[in-house]
Amino acid sequence: MVKSRVIENWESQDEPEHLRTIQARILRDEQRAGYLLELYQQIRLMEEKSEITADDTLEQSQLQLSLSD
Repeated sequence: MVKSRVIENWESQDEPEHLRTIQARILRDEQRAGYLLELYQQIRLMEEKSEITADDTLEQSQLQLSLSD
């Protein structure tokens, strides 16, 4: 049910357009998209283990904005 209603059809159900905004921010620069997604994955893994220390890089700021929308 989650796969068919949320994962596969998220674009048609994205009201307000929260997920599309996140997608646009991450994919805005295709060359950096892979790096941003890798950074996000690292943050999520670290978050599960302990606290995360922000270093105020441009990439972390972009991810923070994307996640706070």
